[in-house]
Amino acid sequence: MAVILRRHRLLYLPVPKVANTSLKHFFFEIENGRRFENFIVNGVRKHIHTACYPSRRFRRLALNEVSDLHRIAVVRDPLDRFVSAYNNRVLHHRDMTAKPGKLKAAGLDPMPGINEFAARLEDYRAAHVSIRHHTLPMTAFLGEDAGFFHKLYDMRDCDRLAEDVLERVGGPRIELRRMQTGKSPDPARREDLEPANLARIKAFYAKDYATWGRVFAA
Repeated sequence: MAVILRRHRLLYLPVPKVANTSLKHFFFEIENGRRFENFIVNGVRKHIHTACYPSRRFRRLALNEVSDLHRIAVVRDPLDRFVSAYNNRVLHHRDMTAKPGKLKAAGLDPMPGINEFAARLEDYRAAHVSIRHHTLPMTAFLGEDAGFFHKLYDMRDCDRLAEDVLERVGGPRIELRRMQTGKSPDPARREDLEPANLARIKAFYAKDYATWGRVFAA
């Protein structure tokens, strides 16, 4: 779901593993004047993604409803984003250990090393919905036209985005907090990827490199 601040004529489109959680909390506080807190409804825990701003595909965006808005987004080098998804969803949250049935049927290790994960990425994506969601190309969430946005930020420039937004909306100063700080004790690095797997991941995210490369390569 897009974050739309109608009063300020502002649209932000979120992308998983691109400061997604931090920015959603930031925009929630701007909209509501308070920080978001997780809560439970009928035994189901609700967080910022499920209660307020789910990250949805660009094709579901009603373009005619946002044509008059100032449109912004954040992008990230796809290799760094892929490694972040691995460290966060595979190693830290251990997503694939909860329901390993499909994985085992496909001969997939629920806790693979970074190179096994990269080598069989399509198989892992087919077998597990969270992995599929967090490894979708950025174009799935932002479209394939960089010109759609009035301003694009590299993930390293999120503080500048926050300053620009606060200047636009006025009101009290709001801190952009780092929300996804949980890490594996032994995280993988992009340098750990073997050459064949490095090439495989770059090919998988070829559209991201073509569409957003000028932003994160600057």
